[in-house]
Amino acid sequence: MEKRSRSIRIVLAAVMACVMLAVCAVASQEKFMTENGFNLTIHRANCCGNDKNCLYPHSVEVTTEAEFREAVKYDHVYFDFHNNYRSIKNFRGTSVAVPDCDNDHSDNERDWITPARLAEAFPDVCYILYTSRHHMKQKGTRSPRPRFHVVFFTDPITNAKEYTALLERLQKFFPYFDIKAFDAGRFFFGNADSEVIFHHGNTTLTEFLEVQEFAALDDIIPEGCRNNTLIKRAVCILKRYGDCEESYQAYLKESERCVPPLP
Repeated sequence: MEKRSRSIRIVLAAVMACVMLAVCAVASQEKFMTENGFNLTIHRANCCGNDKNCLYPHSVEVTTEAEFREAVKYDHVYFDFHNNYRSIKNFRGTSVAVPDCDNDHSDNERDWITPARLAEAFPDVCYILYTSRHHMKQKGTRSPRPRFHVVFFTDPITNAKEYTALLERLQKFFPYFDIKAFDAGRFFFGNADSEVIFHHGNTTLTEFLEVQEFAALDDIIPEGCRNNTLIKRAVCILKRYGDCEESYQAYLKESERCVPPLP
């Protein structure tokens, strides 16, 4: 048991070094959010409503609602693309995830997701909600209803697959976003009439999902995937509790899920 305890402490210490890098990045962003408001870069085109366009040459550093409203009047993206040319293969990175909510899951307005309901589901997450061009308008055979984009702040994302994977995790937690809009090569139509809501919070979407996934951990850990699984769970524990005795005890409890038991 003593040998096992030492091994667990070594694993936690090693993981903590990696976690601290992410925590520092989140803390830095949190400080900026609380002291200076939201900050992001929007890359906009010279046009509005042109789904054939792939060039987004204007990079706009957004720190106020007025700057945000002005930028989204034009077709725009939130991703850094090589040579400003929009395509998945040119994706270089982002620090936001931007899903759509068209409320197509039901024609009953009592089931629709509103800005208030979104805030209840993501109470501590930094995001910007802005309505799309079909908000409260007829869209095909669908009646007028709330339709909007959500700019969730995230930990840095450096490749297209990572971006899609994060949105797929988001969909599992909150299955009301449009699954057809998860790729990293998409753009957003400009809308001069967007309604904008800045939702202040103290965490990123990345960290929020990790906490939710950690809370849902109640399965066994089978032989053959114990090392990878325990390391992932150690990351969740350390992000939730920090480097403390509570983390150690939580990790011990997680290790008891191994079947067969750890030696």
